[in-house]
Parts: sequence; structure tokens; C-alpha cells
Amino acid sequence: MSELYSPAILPEILLCAGGVLIMVVEPFLKKSGRTASALLAMLAYVAAALAAVGLIQPSAGLSFHGMVTSDAFGSSYLITVDALNGLG
Repeated sequence: MSELYSPAILPEILLCAGGVLIMVVEPFLKKSGRTASALLAMLAYVAAALAAVGLIQPSAGLSFHGMVTSDAFGSSYLITVDALNGLG
């Protein structure tokens, strides 16, 4: 695996992009239209969970010069956290 394997951090990138999008859009929404920000958050969680499912692999892979480990345990943790955040 290459040293700069960016899909290893794709779920985190998607969650950050979703959070930034919510912060940009929310000031322009009315009080009754706040469900749009909740839907954007749910969409970001689903996208991050799907990206984490795509990262499941039996052996660990290091990227970014050993700073990020991509393995089955980390991917299952991300899926669990995304699912729990989506329920709350």
C-alpha cells in the first residue's frame, strides 16, 4: 500500500465535510427548516459508514508514513460509531 493512501481517512473527511456544510447552511435556514441540517448530518453519517465498509480488509495497512492504520477492527469501530450517532 502506498504511503499516501487517502481512502484510509475518507470516512473522517466525509464527516468533516458534512459538518462544515451544516455550519455554512444553518444560518440561512429558518427555525422551522432545521430538519434540513439533521438530514445533512444523517447523510454524512451514512456516507462515512459506507466508506468505512469499503475499507474493511483482513490485513492491516499503514498509510501517511505509519500515522494511520487501516484494518478490520478500525473499520468496524467506525461503522459502529457512525450507526450509533445516526440513531441519536
